[in-house]
Amino acid sequence: MQAESLWLIVLACAAATFVWRALGVVVVKRIDAGGALFQWVTCVSYAMVAGLIFRMIIMPESLLRDWVPQTIDQLELEHTRMVTELDPEIILLGTGKSLRFPHAELISALARAHDVDFLSGHSKQIGVEVMDTAAACRTYNILSAEGRSVAAALFMI
Repeated sequence: MQAESLWLIVLACAAATFVWRALGVVVVKRIDAGGALFQWVTCVSYAMVAGLIFRMIIMPESLLRDWVPQTIDQLELEHTRMVTELDPEIILLGTGKSLRFPHAELISALARAHDVDFLSGHSKQIGVEVMDTAAACRTYNILSAEGRSVAAALFMI
């Protein structure tokens, strides 16, 4: 290839990039960030990224990566202590591509877990919801947008 051909390719790519960016500026003014379609795309993208990359625990204030259990079958009571110590009002357990319940003893132990409000001294129970990872990501987004203290423990899809 000659130098002129390379410069022509570079200029064509730069022009195409400029056109797409200009189009983006025009289109973004018409997008309602609070609209249902935009929120749906946000939920799906979070679900895909979270579910495909790694298992993790998400809280509005923190993200704990490399959670020890690789699958829902490996989840034990000691693994859940990491989640309950974050002091959420609800725990969402994303079990992967499909809904799979952990063993009954674990569900029972999580249902008995509670948090004590040190100001009032009252004890409150931590809610636990088991669902597939995509549903857990969508539910997490909704509950955290409401300002709820929610933890999502997610396994790969």
